[in-house]
Amino acid sequence: MIALYLVAGLAVSLILYGFNTNSETNKSTFHLKKLLPAVVLTSCFWPIVMMLISFEAMPKPKTRKPPISYKDLILPVNIESVEHSELIKDPNTIVPDLPFGHLHSKWQNLKQKTDDKNMIWAFKTQPKQQSNKDIVEGYALVDSNKQIVDYLVTAKYKENYGANGNTAIH
Repeated sequence: MIALYLVAGLAVSLILYGFNTNSETNKSTFHLKKLLPAVVLTSCFWPIVMMLISFEAMPKPKTRKPPISYKDLILPVNIESVEHSELIKDPNTIVPDLPFGHLHSKWQNLKQKTDDKNMIWAFKTQPKQQSNKDIVEGYALVDSNKQIVDYLVTAKYKENYGANGNTAIH
């Protein structure tokens, strides 16, 4: 029974190696130093390897943004003042020293959509579908017809904490 288990693991190893032969694996130094331990480990733990491969192949769930409406908008904002107030200064350099830190690219995408017809507004909302009383804040791109084109969520916090430093950036 153990021999059958190891033979199945060896088959899985060879199949995985076959999928990877078009990369750098054909180099002679790679063969013995890395291929042999990989085949031995995969042969012994092939059910776990197969489970990890299947988890990796599963489609990732898309995160849904909370819906916002015109009534959630607070006021139009000046882009330069927002970038100044949202500038991240992290002494540990974990977050880039840019407006919105890790969300900087999303802010840039939102900012690039502004023109004579589209303005950025600050918003604050409490999504109805959430029972945990979360408050969501951020910036929305609003067109001349008062329709929300796109938005960026910058903070999410519990209703009873308020936005005075108890925010979690998403």
